[in-house]
Amino acid sequence: MSIKRVTGLALVFFAVICMLAAFIDLYKTFDNKNAISAKKSDITTASPPESAKRTIRVYFFYGNGKCPTCDAIKDATIEAISDIEETYFKKCAINIEWKGINIEEAGNEKYITRFNLFSTTVVLQDSADHKNWKRLDEVWNLASDREILRKYIKEQILKFAGGCS
Repeated sequence: MSIKRVTGLALVFFAVICMLAAFIDLYKTFDNKNAISAKKSDITTASPPESAKRTIRVYFFYGNGKCPTCDAIKDATIEAISDIEETYFKKCAINIEWKGINIEEAGNEKYITRFNLFSTTVVLQDSADHKNWKRLDEVWNLASDREILRKYIKEQILKFAGGCS
């Protein structure tokens, strides 16, 4: 094996270790003061009857610490859900269910492997088909512009839901 190849592999290995360390540090810096709450009344829709509606779960996964970027992602997600419910889903057979989940609380570790989580993020899931889900990784890249972030989340929810049927 050549020195260049060994050096290249060592650099790749080092980069992977650094990324893992960064993600671990991210979770360790969280504290318990970052609770997520969303009123159920903020996330309901009108007709058709509830029994006929398809439910899209919008998960917001977070940790225990203060994180302004995480707060921006959470707020933009709630705003996007509100926008969608007011504009699109009142006449649609779609319901949105918000779930804020602290992955550092006991019993919630299962979500890390189920959705391949590596940081605070938003995940969309069809409640009728638990294998049908999408992680919105782009939220971190868009978090510096709340309007663009909200628009992205809104578009992703609508696309995932398959439109208004």
